[in-house]
Amino acid sequence: MAKWQVRILWLLSLIFILESIFPPFIKGGQGGFPLEINSNEFLVLRRKVGFSPRRISWVHLPDFYSQPHCESEIDLDGDTVIDLLVFLPEQKTDIIRAFFNDGSLAWEYKVDRKDQPKRELAAFALAAFDMDSDGIKEVICGTNDLRLYALDAFDGKIKKEVQLPFGCYVYSMTLTDVEGSEENELIVACAGNAEWQRGHVRIVPQSRGYIYALNGNLEPIWQTPIGDVGVLLGHYVFAGDLDGDTKEEVAISELSGDFYVLDNDGRILWTKSVDNEIAPKERQGHIDYAIMTDIDGDDRNGNELVTSSGGCLYNREGQLLWTVTEDVRHGQHCAVADVRYYEKGDEILFFDKIGEKIILITSYGKKLWERDIGYMAVMGGFINWTGDGTKEIIAAAGEYVLIFDEYGRLIDKISAPSLLSQDGMVANVTKDEREEYIAITEDEFFIFSNPHPHARKDPKEASVKLWPNFPNPFSDKTWLPYVLKERRDLRINLYDSHGRLVNIINPGEQEPGFYIKSGEAAYWDGKNEAGEEVADGIYFYSIQGDSSVRKMVKSADSF
Repeated sequence: MAKWQVRILWLLSLIFILESIFPPFIKGGQGGFPLEINSNEFLVLRRKVGFSPRRISWVHLPDFYSQPHCESEIDLDGDTVIDLLVFLPEQKTDIIRAFFNDGSLAWEYKVDRKDQPKRELAAFALAAFDMDSDGIKEVICGTNDLRLYALDAFDGKIKKEVQLPFGCYVYSMTLTDVEGSEENELIVACAGNAEWQRGHVRIVPQSRGYIYALNGNLEPIWQTPIGDVGVLLGHYVFAGDLDGDTKEEVAISELSGDFYVLDNDGRILWTKSVDNEIAPKERQGHIDYAIMTDIDGDDRNGNELVTSSGGCLYNREGQLLWTVTEDVRHGQHCAVADVRYYEKGDEILFFDKIGEKIILITSYGKKLWERDIGYMAVMGGFINWTGDGTKEIIAAAGEYVLIFDEYGRLIDKISAPSLLSQDGMVANVTKDEREEYIAITEDEFFIFSNPHPHARKDPKEASVKLWPNFPNPFSDKTWLPYVLKERRDLRINLYDSHGRLVNIINPGEQEPGFYIKSGEAAYWDGKNEAGEEVADGIYFYSIQGDSSVRKMVKSADSF
């Protein structure tokens, strides 16, 4: 037997042994799932977007709910259906390609290097921004020589070019409303002076980093220096209303150093050391993702800021409210939504890259559950997978996309043809009541959708849905949530364990919608029609004219 034949046999034997010992690692993270569910048909759209690009960045969409990348909604052809932008950094030229909703190529833009051979597009600086307020968004991209290009959404041609004065290269962008006018401004983060080369950055200590707020003419509303000379920025710039005045604040992290929060006028509100204060156990030096919104549901104390790194929640003054740093080894991403309407405030979903798990936390820092997904947890969020208006949880896990309910139960498991990368987003691509998940591999992008029949399309489906009450058990008062699909005069009957009518709650004429939160749902004070408090025990409630019945327990020992 020849030497090369012996080597092949030896290699095959080694692979067989490794597969038997480490199947999750050899097979791209296929092990470790809590339930086995048959894979579904997953492919709605599959298109090659290039030959092994080093990175793909999607555009930031206001309709998308939890993306850690520069995203944006873009309608290329005026049909009101979401189309897609994709950025491909390549060795010889950088390309932005625009795809119609069916996957066909609309146009592509290549960076002009005639006068600057080293000019490159910034991988994280891509946004869709209606700069001229005509209802059609332009595509904004940035370069490593502080240039901004506004491209026509219809053909990709340059409509405007702007040279920024300070910083070194455009690093990331996001849309925000710093003036409280309900019209977006463009936030542009520029890294400090450095010479960018593929694969590394060489610092040239001559300039500081800068944050710009630009108006529709791409002119500065304000500009603020950030960090020391030659500072590098940590991936993304974030925006949101932190103080509850409808004027949004801006946050940015150095690549290795501090985390800054700026007010709507560009003044620094507060600064935190990432390694010493926010994420001392992670020691990664920057914040991968942050969200500013009303998380605890209490308007009296303003909004909050949550960081994926360290798993921290801060108030508007920068005071730490709580942290789950013991549970999050490397927080790559986070998302916020109200998936448990009976809990106070919203819930926060953390993606632990090193721990390979997702963790659901209440607004007050209590861990509800965590799930090992068997692969790096870096991408996903909340998604309306079923189309009933509630939110499920989606996570990209190697060669699978996993769907969990709010209790952490795996309800769907979808196969992907190859290993999914760290990029992805949630969007309503098909413009129905369900959302889809857009994911990418090295050179393809996919849209995963729910293949099961849409329950809302059943003409026999009831026009009203009664949800479980909260709290349950209760001591003296409880909320009875419901969903209406058409306008109606609502009456809720309450019965004791013997079937006797105890009380009638009459919210009156109600418009279609979700009445599931405290203050919106029907309210029962634990009293009968005579105004007397009922005894502890089991009670039932139902909507008049509907056959569904829910059970609740009244107990003096309840909170």
